[in-house]
Amino acid sequence: MGRKTSGSRYGQKIDAITYIIAFEGDVDEKEYFDSVAIKIQKRFEKLIKVIPVEKSSTNNSDPASVLRDLSHYCSKNAYDLNNSSVTGFIVIDRDRYFTGTHLTSTTTALTEARQKKVKVVVSNPSFDLWGLLHFEDLSLLSLNDSQALLENKKTSGNTFAKRRLRACKGQLRFSDLPDRIETALENAAKLDFDKQNPVANLGTNMPDLINELKAYF
Repeated sequence: MGRKTSGSRYGQKIDAITYIIAFEGDVDEKEYFDSVAIKIQKRFEKLIKVIPVEKSSTNNSDPASVLRDLSHYCSKNAYDLNNSSVTGFIVIDRDRYFTGTHLTSTTTALTEARQKKVKVVVSNPSFDLWGLLHFEDLSLLSLNDSQALLENKKTSGNTFAKRRLRACKGQLRFSDLPDRIETALENAAKLDFDKQNPVANLGTNMPDLINELKAYF
């Protein structure tokens, strides 16, 4: 992939910039990024492609597995992550993967991602926080709610973040949320999030990905 020349300066063809995105969840994230891909305007469809990667297994959501899914997809479809026209992203949650016995494998996976030139998006505590930012300015949360969101305890099968998001979006689907992306970007910018230390504060560096794409919406 890259610049191709047909012999005439009028016959030059530049490959589309391709964004390949792998993620932890098997439903919400897929629905969201499928919708983001659809938002690319038709006049740009030969210039940019957004490819959400199907998960190989719903049981594997750790960062190492997400990175494997991305690498496998690229290998199978002849996408070279070292090519300037291809950008790989893994979208992961803090959840339990940045603590305790999971920390070593997570650190190893993130090091491997950097070596492969794969960009990493982390949401603290989870992807649901990015969903919430489409509706709420989380910098205004009370101390109790902020702490509850950070802890993100599961009750009756759902985490605090997921319950709060469901209350905010009502009957909206994840595929509807990209219509509110500007709100999400504005709200994300108000949070004190450090992607070098993602466990410290509420937030996400999802804008790193979205800002690369939204010029084509």
